[in-house]
Amino acid sequence: MGMLKNGSTVRTSRSKTDCRVGDFIGGGTQGEVYRATLGGQTIALKWYFPQYLTVDTGLRDRLETAMDRGAPSSSFLWPIELTESGVDGSWGYVMPLREPRFISIRQLMRGNVNISFRALATAGFELSHGFHMLHARGLCYRDINFGSPFLDRKSGEVRICDNDNVDVNRQPGAILGSPGFMAPEVVTGRGLPDAETDFHSLAVLLFFMLYRAHPLDGKRKLAIRAWDLAAQRLMYGDQPVYIFDPNDRSNEALPKSRDDSEGEAGANALIFADIYPRFLGELFARTFTAGLRNPLDRVRETEWRAAMVTLRDAVLYCASPKCHRENFYDVTMVRPGSVHTGKCWNCGTQLRLPFRMRVEKTRTVAMLNYDSVLYPHHIDPARQFDFSKPVGQVVIDGDRWGLKNLSTAKWVRRSPTKQMVDVEPGRALKLESGTEVEFGTAMGQVTL
Repeated sequence: MGMLKNGSTVRTSRSKTDCRVGDFIGGGTQGEVYRATLGGQTIALKWYFPQYLTVDTGLRDRLETAMDRGAPSSSFLWPIELTESGVDGSWGYVMPLREPRFISIRQLMRGNVNISFRALATAGFELSHGFHMLHARGLCYRDINFGSPFLDRKSGEVRICDNDNVDVNRQPGAILGSPGFMAPEVVTGRGLPDAETDFHSLAVLLFFMLYRAHPLDGKRKLAIRAWDLAAQRLMYGDQPVYIFDPNDRSNEALPKSRDDSEGEAGANALIFADIYPRFLGELFARTFTAGLRNPLDRVRETEWRAAMVTLRDAVLYCASPKCHRENFYDVTMVRPGSVHTGKCWNCGTQLRLPFRMRVEKTRTVAMLNYDSVLYPHHIDPARQFDFSKPVGQVVIDGDRWGLKNLSTAKWVRRSPTKQMVDVEPGRALKLESGTEVEFGTAMGQVTL
């Protein structure tokens, strides 16, 4: 710790601008990170250990390629410029500074952070979208792990760090990944990191976030006494088995009552598996069964992106005033004509469905809770995954529920009795089962 002194300066390689070093923020295996000032702006400065530079000989080329191609999205704390000290050939780079509101996934895994299912689904969407944008630029991340993303526990907004691991897709390099996140072919040495191995690592990260467990750590792990490289190669490379594999129970998840003294072996995952809708489990099953053997069978970031939005739209609340926990709408749990969908996972109260909006053209079904908001994504098929600005918001006046038009376009409401009313921007329409709303770009149907 402390390779650079507070108040000292380093110089950027391209713009030849002095960068003033500030407080030490943290360090890792590659180097140290400092708060710094460049051109009057507060930024982050990463400075590499000399010994690391001798090992990762392709690092400078990777960073220069990343800077030339630019940040895939605003979620990435992307390299801005390389920096030199003029001493012993040491160097680093500057990047945007992560705001204090963003916490690490490690904090989430420790269980001491309260975060809503909606925020988790939002974080899952932003991660999937970010890596999709990265791959679309012909790049791969190579080392997705707990240290990569940080999230805002209130909104689910994400920042992706450690972008010096990013490289051109299918380019050989020194970075292989982190234990537990590497795809089986990388663990065994049969392959190198690329976009397809990123798909595996992303799925592991999403599973950790949503289920608080590793998808391949089941009962077989309890028989391992030395968690060394050989054991990890067995579990994650040579013989990986999904803890919810429907055809192989040799590594099934165990309940907490059976692994208290031995460590986690899927107990957390068993709890969450009963909470989430069936479609989510089916996606993880696909990527951690067929996808373990064939990279082409893995769920891609584009599919995860759609799944996370669907999961977020499926949130509904327990009606019990003593509970009010988030639950999920699962179409497989709803009987035709019923307004109920199972019981609350927390208190056991029978769940009652809220109003929900179905828009066929955008293939969305959104629960209209008291705090629900609609975006262009929901009502305009030409603006898929556009969550830039709300276009509709649920409003309540006594026992009357409505949907306020926050867009700049006029809507038309068709009541269950087929009466038509214009809904100008700033006005609200009454929500009733059987109501249809013409948004101009698509038709929405309200059901209860």
